[in-house]
Amino acid sequence: MLYADKEDLKTQLAKDLCGVREKEMALYARNLTMVGTHSALLAGFAFTILSQYKFKEPMEGYLAYETEEALGMWKNNRALFMFPQHSESQVRSFKMGFSAWTWNTWFQQIFQILHLLFTALGMTLNLWTLYTSVITNILGVHLALRGPEGSIDKAVRHDCDCH
Repeated sequence: MLYADKEDLKTQLAKDLCGVREKEMALYARNLTMVGTHSALLAGFAFTILSQYKFKEPMEGYLAYETEEALGMWKNNRALFMFPQHSESQVRSFKMGFSAWTWNTWFQQIFQILHLLFTALGMTLNLWTLYTSVITNILGVHLALRGPEGSIDKAVRHDCDCH
């Protein structure tokens, strides 16, 4: 009788511990789902910024008129549609390339590029976070529910040997 009571207490304790671990697993899964949702939202905002961004080209252009002409960009004056209010000689006079940029223009161009780079980096990191949270959520719960004995403890402690 004493042995049966001892075994019953062990079974009840194991059942209670499994219930506590199950609650922990549900908490982790819910938190990972929230992290994934927030990272997907932020990645969507970053994608919108990248797709709607209008890059402001400096009036002096990136290359001098002569360089662009040598590259064949001004054949038959097809590129003059960019400056319809100016004649070819006027375009030639202000299209001097990056060597004529003022420090304001340099800062503007550098900050435009940095803005785009950091937005792309932010989107990449948010997508990586989303991927990691989804995979962890799926595989962690899968390990806890369908793994061998002790899997719930392993899944909650993050000791998975999933390499």
